[in-house]
Amino acid sequence: MTSLVWLYRSGRARAICLTLSFAAVLGGCVEVVPSGPGTVTSAPTIPVPPAIPQPGTVPATPTIPVPPAMARLGTVTATVPTVFVNRGPVQGARPLNDGDKVATDATGRAHIELPGRGTVDLEPNTDPWFIREGGCVVVRILFGGALVSGSSLCVEDDQGTRVVLNSAVHVHVAQGRPSITVVEGAVHLQRIARAPTQETLTQSQRIVVMNGRVQQRISVPRTEIEVLRQRFLVPARRMQPGQPSPQIIR
Repeated sequence: MTSLVWLYRSGRARAICLTLSFAAVLGGCVEVVPSGPGTVTSAPTIPVPPAIPQPGTVPATPTIPVPPAMARLGTVTATVPTVFVNRGPVQGARPLNDGDKVATDATGRAHIELPGRGTVDLEPNTDPWFIREGGCVVVRILFGGALVSGSSLCVEDDQGTRVVLNSAVHVHVAQGRPSITVVEGAVHLQRIARAPTQETLTQSQRIVVMNGRVQQRISVPRTEIEVLRQRFLVPARRMQPGQPSPQIIR
């Protein structure tokens, strides 16, 4: 009787072992390492399915990076049509940004406000760039004329002649001959045709530069200075069509 019980239990144990072995084959070989004393067995990682939007909910809008705003320099006002900024016509006033190009046609005039720096008044057929360089805003005039007044402003012609302002000047560029007339205060001539120099020009002085050299240095009559000064006093006054422009003596 004892032998039969032992055989019965041995057969049952063998059947259990066969069943476990078959399950191991189906599930793959898994090595079970017993945990040592004092260790904590980590819980298995269960993948979490993505959340399903509930009916009636609005999915969140993805955040789109906003490009940095262009450096604002001031405002351009067309005092007499026609005026352009980057080839776009100006109707009334519009912002002026770093790197913008302002142009006037044969009758156009423009007034530019540069807060904290000064003003620039463009005559007809004038085509300057406005570029920030360090602590200075450069008014780079390729051709035409402008009345520039203020500080932290630099005026440069198409050949690289540059003056640093702390006053008011009239600049005229024609046929590669820029002329600079000091209307008020004094200016510092920083370079001539990109050649460094240190020179001060005082009120009523005018220089004419040609081929990288100062061709003329003259004193301007008071009557002409007064005409230019009047141009500064009322720079933003909008003139009516057909009204004659203020005379600029050269």
